[in-house]
Amino acid sequence: MKIISFLIIALFLILMSLITASPFGYDNPSLPNIEEEQIITYRNITTSNLNSSDFWDSLDTPSDITTFLLNTGDTATGNYTFIGDVNVTGDLYVNQSSLYIGSERIS
Repeated sequence: MKIISFLIIALFLILMSLITASPFGYDNPSLPNIEEEQIITYRNITTSNLNSSDFWDSLDTPSDITTFLLNTGDTATGNYTFIGDVNVTGDLYVNQSSLYIGSERIS
C-alpha cells in the first residue's frame, strides 16, 4: 500500500511539473530571448608586435626611441652599452665589434 501511494504521488508530481513547464519550453517566441555574451579579447597582431612602433607607446620612428631603452646592455646585436647621448639621425651599422651611425664610429 505504501508503494502504491508513493508511486501515485510521484506520478502526480511529475505530471504537474510537465504541465506547468510546457509553456516555458525552448524556442518560445513569447519569452525574452537571452543570449550569452561571448567574451573574446581580439588583438591586432600588427600593432601588438614588438617590431611595430605602435608597441612602443606611439613612438613613430626608430629615432624616437631613447638610448635609455638600450643602455641596459643587450641590444640583441652583441651586448653594446652606449656611453653618453646618442642621436640617431642616420643609418645604424653594426659590424663584429663596433657600432656606426652613418660613417661615424660610436663604439
